[in-house]
Amino acid sequence: MARQAARAHTAPPALLSIGQVLARLTPEFPDLSSSKLRFLEERGLISPSRTASGYRKFSPADVERLHTVLAMQRDNYLPLKVIKKYLAAVDAGRARRCRAVRAKARRRCSPPAAGSSAMNCSARRAPRPNCCRRRSVRR
Repeated sequence: MARQAARAHTAPPALLSIGQVLARLTPEFPDLSSSKLRFLEERGLISPSRTASGYRKFSPADVERLHTVLAMQRDNYLPLKVIKKYLAAVDAGRARRCRAVRAKARRRCSPPAAGSSAMNCSARRAPRPNCCRRRSVRR
């Protein structure tokens, strides 16, 4: 009995299949599909381990990272490129200095207007500095 308890504490965390991950996250993210998980892996946002036969196996850390990616997409309307930069900063231990995510979220979502309960989210971007503006070509 004591041996089983000791094994339970030293056993590696349970790895989940793609279907089990979908079952866990679909209640919160109803549009999630196996193809989206594969797409996020292809883009380098998540990196589940593989079995010898090639099946994806997700660790609890992978599931947490996936949850973070999906929540940032849903709540802040952030593009995957910005999310990837943020995750790289988190992995490098400099997440506090990574302002790109917070700045992008602030630009995209403004607080609700007086008397309104909805957020005013739009894809408007901040004006570009003069050096980055496209110059019109005159013929």
